[in-house]
This record gives sequence, structure tokens and C-alpha cells, in this order.
Amino acid sequence: MLVSGWAMLHEIKHCICQQDGDSSTDGDMEAKHAEELRCDAYATSFVMNGVTDYANRSGEDRSLVKRKRATGIYFAAFALALLSHGAWTESESHPSIESRIEAIRQQVSGDVLDEPLLIAALAFVSLGDVLEGASALLFGSTVPFTV
Repeated sequence: MLVSGWAMLHEIKHCICQQDGDSSTDGDMEAKHAEELRCDAYATSFVMNGVTDYANRSGEDRSLVKRKRATGIYFAAFALALLSHGAWTESESHPSIESRIEAIRQQVSGDVLDEPLLIAALAFVSLGDVLEGASALLFGSTVPFTV
């Protein structure tokens, strides 16, 4: 559910950009890439914001809620990698999948190797057994560990 929600929020941000006159549909490649990254950031922020409020209302542990949401976002990035297989490099309209996932990783985990990032790392390393280069999508060309 979180994966599809994240994707929908990404697309909603495109609609917001169009309504605000800030859409890059007619812009240059750099502007289009920037909009894609803004849409990813918007979706990620939307999912991660309100963790404390939700935890207080539901009685769930805040750190558990945060881990669940972060894991969902990483699986949205995983789905992005799967759905765009064969088109991971930058295009006229989109930045590379690696750069998008790196921006998501920085926003969700920063430089911390937390549980959601470890789960995502295992998923990407496993995907790398099937799709060449997939394991590098999460950490770039220098994957810090092997399985």
C-alpha cells in the first residue's frame, strides 16, 4: 500500500507543479530532472511526516512507525528500479534511477545504515543476482558489503 501511495504522491506533485506554473514539461533536461527529484522528495516527505502524530494517536511505537514507512519508501524505490529496467540511465525527461534512489536514501536514512536501509540493501543485492547492475543502484558503484 505504501509503495503505490508513494508513487501516487509523486504524480500528485507533478499536478501541483502544473497548477503552480512550476512544471518543467517544456523546460530543458536539467529542469525536468529537477522536477522529478522534487516529486520524489515530496512523496518521501509526505510519507515520513507525521510519524510522531500517528504513533501518538494509534499507540504504536514511534520508531516502529518510522521503520515501516521508511521500508515502504525503499520498496517504492525497488519497484521503480524493476519497472524501469533497461532504462536506468538518465534520459531527456528523467535523471538516472541511481541518482533518484540516492536522493531518496539520503532523505530517508542519511548516512546511517539503519534497518530499513539494510532491508533495501538485501533486496537490491538479491535483485543484482537477476538483473546485472541492480545491486549498485542503492549505493552506487561501491556497494559497501556483499551477501
